[in-house]
Amino acid sequence: MAEKIFKTEETMIKELKTMDETDIKSVNYIDEAKLSLITDESPTLDVYTVASTFGISLDSEDAIEDAIDHSGCIWRGPVNGDTRAVPVSEVALTSLCGRAGLYGPSIKIKPTILNEGFILHSRSEENKTKTLIRNGSLLASHSNKYQWLPQGQLVETNQTVFTDLFGDYEFVDGCYTDEITYAMYSFPNQAKNLTAQYNKMMKNSGVEVVPAVLFSTSDVTKSGANLYPMMVKKGTNEKIRLGESIKLSHDQQHTVADYVDNAYKVLSLLQESEKKMLQLCNITLLYPENAFQNAVRKYSLPIGASNKAFEDFTMRRGTTVTANDLYWALSNVVAYMGDISAAKRLDTEEQLAKIIFADWKKLDTPILLSLIR
Repeated sequence: MAEKIFKTEETMIKELKTMDETDIKSVNYIDEAKLSLITDESPTLDVYTVASTFGISLDSEDAIEDAIDHSGCIWRGPVNGDTRAVPVSEVALTSLCGRAGLYGPSIKIKPTILNEGFILHSRSEENKTKTLIRNGSLLASHSNKYQWLPQGQLVETNQTVFTDLFGDYEFVDGCYTDEITYAMYSFPNQAKNLTAQYNKMMKNSGVEVVPAVLFSTSDVTKSGANLYPMMVKKGTNEKIRLGESIKLSHDQQHTVADYVDNAYKVLSLLQESEKKMLQLCNITLLYPENAFQNAVRKYSLPIGASNKAFEDFTMRRGTTVTANDLYWALSNVVAYMGDISAAKRLDTEEQLAKIIFADWKKLDTPILLSLIR
C-alpha cells in the first residue's frame, strides 16, 4: 500500500480507528497453515485465474494483484475457525520469517509447508501465531507473545495527553504505510519553557527552535509504540531527533493504558533533551571535517547521501564548529536520501539520533577511523 499522508489529526484518528475495526486478527497453531508459490499452482498470473485457483474472493482483487507483482505467495490457514486462502503482502514475508519463527531465510526462494522436517510433540501456547489480515492480504504473523496496540487509539491518546500537558500543540502531519505509521507534533508555545536556554545560546547564530515530538508505531515489526523528542528550526523544514526516546514494545501484556503512562513522560523527555543539546554547544571541534566523516563511518550512515551532506557542510561551516553544529549538519543526510520510504527515513533518523551520545574526542581526531560496515 502506498504512503497515505494525513494533514489533519482528526482524519488520521478516524481512518486508523476504522482500520483497527476492520482488521482480521486470528490466533492459529503454526502447523495449521502453509505458504504456496502462486506460480506453482496457477496456470497464469491473471488475477481472476489466481482467485479461482486458490479460492480467494475477488473483493481482494488489489491484494491479489499486489501478491502477484511482489511476494508471489498465498497463505492458507484457519481464520477464526474457517480455512481461508489469503494473498501475502511483501512486508509479511519478513514477519513470517523473523517474528513468528515459521520459516528460514529460504522463504523468498521456495516457501514450504510449515514445520516441514519436524513434528510438534505438543500444541502449546508457544506453538501459536497471531495473524493479521488487512485490506484483504496477510500483513503480519507474530509469535503468540505479541500484543496488539490499536493505532487509532494510540494517536487519540496523543491528542488527549498533549492537550493536558501543554494546553495546545500543532499537528504537523501524519503518515500510514503497511510498514510504519507516524505523526509529528510541535509545541511552539512551549519554546520559552522547553528550549529557552538553547535558543539563548544560539541567538548569535540567528537560530530559533521549537520543541517537537515524533510518534511512530507499526503492526509488522518489533517497533512498538514510540515517542521521540525533536527540535524544529523556526521558519524552516529543518528538524532533528534528540537521542533518548520512550518505547513501548508489543509484548509483556502491554496495553494502550501503558502507552498513556509513557506519553505523560514526554515533558521530562523534552527537558532532558535540551540539556543534552546545550552540552553539545560547549564542545568545540578541532577537526570538524574528520569528525563528520568519522561519524558517518561509525554509525553506518548511507554513503551517497552523507557525501552530499558533507559537501554542504564544508561550504557552509563557520570558523569555529561545535558538536551542536555538526549534529545539525549530519541531520541533512536524510534530506539527501531522495525519495525513500517513511520506514527507511525513520530508521536513518534513529541511527542519527545515537550520535548525540557520541564520544566526541574519538570522532574529533586528525585521522579518519577505519571504514565500519
